[in-house]
Amino acid sequence: MPAGYMTDVQCDLADFQKLSRQNNGYNYALVAIDVLSKRVFAEPVRTKKGKDMIQAFESILERMEMHPHRVFSDKGTEFTSKEMAEFFKGKDIEKFTPNSSTVKASLAERCIRNIKQRLYRYMSEKHTLKWAEAIHKIVDAINHSKCRAIGGLRPIDISFNNARKIREKIYGRIGSNINRKKTRFQKNDFVRMSRNKNVFAKGYLPNYSDEILQVDLVKNRANPNRYRVKDEKGEHFEGYFYPEELTKVRKDENTSYRIEKIISKRKKKDGKKEYLVKFFDYPNPEWIDESQFV
Repeated sequence: MPAGYMTDVQCDLADFQKLSRQNNGYNYALVAIDVLSKRVFAEPVRTKKGKDMIQAFESILERMEMHPHRVFSDKGTEFTSKEMAEFFKGKDIEKFTPNSSTVKASLAERCIRNIKQRLYRYMSEKHTLKWAEAIHKIVDAINHSKCRAIGGLRPIDISFNNARKIREKIYGRIGSNINRKKTRFQKNDFVRMSRNKNVFAKGYLPNYSDEILQVDLVKNRANPNRYRVKDEKGEHFEGYFYPEELTKVRKDENTSYRIEKIISKRKKKDGKKEYLVKFFDYPNPEWIDESQFV
């Protein structure tokens, strides 16, 4: 949930590598969108290197009415490098990324699809492949188009003057529970964490890790809700997780765990055997009695 106009921005890279030769070596477009107004900004980028990314961000920030308080992106190194971290720190901008690559900057991704559709239509009509020359014109057209997400207004219609009214209309008054989703998990719930792949991707391998974790803290005043988790030793994972990054599971005496490998075995004084096993996704091996095998 954005705090206000131009306070929260999502960003992502649009890939145009196949058209690099026709666009003076530009391989990407950095796309940023204000979460409240849906105002879009874009700038061609040659590479994902820090120097090129910083130059593109500088250009976009110059066109914004103020520097955002927070910038959200995925975990791509083009956004998380040391150079970029220093850049955001120097601009007094908080940089956020999800703990898993499962959760993307979805608003920015949808925006990129819209930009690409309009660009390809434009290039087809003009018989050209020079997207870099047209992207600012395309973005300007998007910002002048009515948007259902903001009540049929155009992104350019929203400013500091009416931002509060628009925000309350979409998200409810600050501090109220209007439009706030019910928390998916409660404290002490057992969960598994998503692997670094799209949770909707088709495949034969499970999308979630084998290690069972426990919800330790629920940030239910955030939108979306976020969760802090800990392992069975009580050690916390860094940062907070979105609902899409976790799935609820049951943990009791009947819960089974997949064994990755058996490391060694030993015989106890009573004649029974114990095995040192490594479970999938668990960091440390442990000894288990032979009776525990299924």
